[in-house]
Amino acid sequence: MLSCRALRKSYVTERGEVLAVGGIDLDVEAGRYAAIIGRSGSGKSSLMAMVGGLSRPSDGSVVIDGTDIWGLSDDQLAQAGRLRWLSSVAAGLDEIATPALLARGIVITNASGVHGPNIAEHVLAMMLMFTRGLPALFRAQLARRVSRRSRVPAPSATMEPARLLRREVPRCVLPQCR
Repeated sequence: MLSCRALRKSYVTERGEVLAVGGIDLDVEAGRYAAIIGRSGSGKSSLMAMVGGLSRPSDGSVVIDGTDIWGLSDDQLAQAGRLRWLSSVAAGLDEIATPALLARGIVITNASGVHGPNIAEHVLAMMLMFTRGLPALFRAQLARRVSRRSRVPAPSATMEPARLLRREVPRCVLPQCR
């Protein structure tokens, strides 16, 4: 069982203290699942880092199966019998990579670079979208200026961009035009 009581995390910046997580109480029974949801900047990653033993809370406790994990020393945490790999959702690993963990040969990783392929696919899709003139198609569809018989123009490499935008719009692909 996981139990968090009055879990709090704050950071000190040049503008003063910033409260990332403020007094969270949480219980998750053994064998159950929980989802942490919230808007960007609401403290989800900070909460998960504290619950996962990756970031020390400013206040409060995280109890897993009766043991307050933040009551343990770094050496005691490093002695976790089956621990072979720690993965962080955050980019920084300085707080995680303690000498005791490194001495045991525990693999420590983060999420750096995992979004690269997705970003590349998105960029290629956007390039294709603009190459095929889809922004003009969408504007024409919203204005109801597209016929079902319109053809998708093949842009010429020698055409001027301004002239390309004035071409006849391609056929309708949105559901309301069918």
